[in-house]
Amino acid sequence: MALVQDGVPKALRHAMRRFAATVSIVTVRQGGRSYGVSATAVTSVSLAPPSLLAILSSKASALEPLLESRRFCVNFLKAEQEDLSRVFASKQFAGRRFEYGNWTESDGYVYLSDAQANVFCELRESIAFGTHVLCLGQAERVQFAGPVNPLIYLNGRYFSAPEYIGSGA
Repeated sequence: MALVQDGVPKALRHAMRRFAATVSIVTVRQGGRSYGVSATAVTSVSLAPPSLLAILSSKASALEPLLESRRFCVNFLKAEQEDLSRVFASKQFAGRRFEYGNWTESDGYVYLSDAQANVFCELRESIAFGTHVLCLGQAERVQFAGPVNPLIYLNGRYFSAPEYIGSGA
């Protein structure tokens, strides 16, 4: 087992590269504009009440609109939506991100209509911690479609679930 000698932050970064996560795009509609950011720090919290946690960088362009609107959607990406994840992760596409993908506006939300799943949330609590903000959302509505084939991020690379499982990695 390798031990990283450069301190806990660097060691934690190396450890987290071994933690596979489904890739999502967290979206917000505020003041007539849409905002979004790619995220892997998303997890379910409870079924009673139905809730999830999305953790965003305090520098994310979607954070302030999310805190103001108190509503957000977590769009779980399909394996074939890697390019869309890259668009929403890059500052190069800021201001043009919603030109890519099949986006729909409804009831104050903006969501990816062909996502693996969409969870529409009301922000219940936000907690600033270090460089990020934890956004606890209560699910108001959920929709999903098609076979389960999420886009996975692991060790700095994208995979589809069957691709990763079959790779022996």
